[in-house]
Amino acid sequence: MAKVPDDRAFATKGERAKAMLRRCLAAGLPASWVTAYEAYGQDWSFRRLLEQHHLGYVVAVPKSQQIKSLAGVWRMDELISEAPADAWRTLSCGAGAKGPRVNDWAAAKLPVNLIFDPDPPTHHRWVLARRSLSDPGETAYYLAYAPVDAGIAELARVAGSRWAVEECFQAAKNECGLDEYEVRRYVGWYRHITLAMFAHVFFDRPGSPGPGGRKGGRRNDTTSLVPLTVAEIRRLLDTLLSHPRPHQDIRLHALTWSHWRGHHLATARHCHYQRRTSSGHEFSLEY
Repeated sequence: MAKVPDDRAFATKGERAKAMLRRCLAAGLPASWVTAYEAYGQDWSFRRLLEQHHLGYVVAVPKSQQIKSLAGVWRMDELISEAPADAWRTLSCGAGAKGPRVNDWAAAKLPVNLIFDPDPPTHHRWVLARRSLSDPGETAYYLAYAPVDAGIAELARVAGSRWAVEECFQAAKNECGLDEYEVRRYVGWYRHITLAMFAHVFFDRPGSPGPGGRKGGRRNDTTSLVPLTVAEIRRLLDTLLSHPRPHQDIRLHALTWSHWRGHHLATARHCHYQRRTSSGHEFSLEY
């Protein structure tokens, strides 16, 4: 009834992720790291595929994830709970909407796998944990596979890069209507999703006229303007184009208000960053 093509067979999230990964590698897409959330991180075959292609990864796993070795089997949360106090380091995993995302991080190397790893090994496997500064009971867990020269700061940076995916989806929904479809058939859904994603790529280019591409807007710059939102673009178009020849005062007021709003939000963002970076924690931003 939905007119789904016969060649579209059911596939789990893990199977689709591995198929996408193989297509990217076959196309020659340059990549050094892969990050993913729990649904993919707990899939052993997904992690093994990355290792076979010598790709580093930092993937989220549930606290019940089992860590196996010749010495025994442990739950992830039990293993991290045994970490000494000096194993935790306060690091930033990247920039957020209100300043650097600062958390406590702890990591430990796992023993070399004699079956899969070369001698000498080119990568190490890690267990990694992120603990909230405001609520120490809030802890996230990760498994990592990293080059031998990588440290905990690099693992934290890669783990934090996953938030860019969430921000991308949210921006596509807000700015391009990614989730605003009312269709009953596969073809209509596919066309809507494809056009929304294409529009988001266009708007997100640096210097483009769309919401994400407005020039300036650096988080630590109070002289630039934040990007235009879709709602603001609609308001400006409605004001400027609703009549063939809008009154000059109305046009000037709309443009002036928009400029003031962009500058005001940029200043507020700058203040958020100053407050976060002056909280007394020592850390270094890594990009």
